[in-house]
Amino acid sequence: MEEFFKGLFDFERPTTKPRFVWFFALAFIWMVWIVQKSDEVHVREQAKMATASWWDRTWHHDRPDKEKGYVINRGILGLVVIFCISHLIASIQTSWLQKLSQVLQQRSLTKQSLLLEKNSEAQAMQNKTAQSKKELIVRLGSIDQFIRVLENETDPARRTVALQAASSELTALSAKLATGEILPEATDTPEVQQAAKETSFDLVKVGLAEDRLNRDLRRMFKLSDAVLSLPENRV
Repeated sequence: MEEFFKGLFDFERPTTKPRFVWFFALAFIWMVWIVQKSDEVHVREQAKMATASWWDRTWHHDRPDKEKGYVINRGILGLVVIFCISHLIASIQTSWLQKLSQVLQQRSLTKQSLLLEKNSEAQAMQNKTAQSKKELIVRLGSIDQFIRVLENETDPARRTVALQAASSELTALSAKLATGEILPEATDTPEVQQAAKETSFDLVKVGLAEDRLNRDLRRMFKLSDAVLSLPENRV
């Protein structure tokens, strides 16, 4: 209660402006009603005087105006109550608006946080996709180099070593795809598909079209059953 009356005369608080807005609005309605009531009282007192005795009409001829004045004066005093009510309404309104502002601000911060988190996740996914594509292309290039060795190599031992090295690279890719270290989606990108087709073509060219290495390669990169023609842009 003490805080209420202290704030009543504190014109520096946020409630000041809304308090006066409410006061003038309620005071206008109140005074319009008071004026109507005072007119009704004046008319009623005039009607009483019309039927009163000559003595009353002589000595109390100003009674209608006095009664009307009493009503207006009480209405003016009632403005104090109107002011207190306006302060209470303004306090509730300001408190509600502050809470609403805090809720909206918190929602905005949460939305911004989620957006930043989403953007961060998207950026991380892009980076991981780019890294996955890079490793796939590099390892496919290594496999391709080992296969090209087979084109002119006649020594069975060296051919076996080159083929085993190529198989080892493909096995490493398969393991990383299985664990998610390399994103499976990266195998469908045009650059990786192009590299995989070139590698499969080289396997076909050295007579390993039906070798397990080529079968695993086609399955891993979802290639057709055989790559019998030179892929586009192959050099």
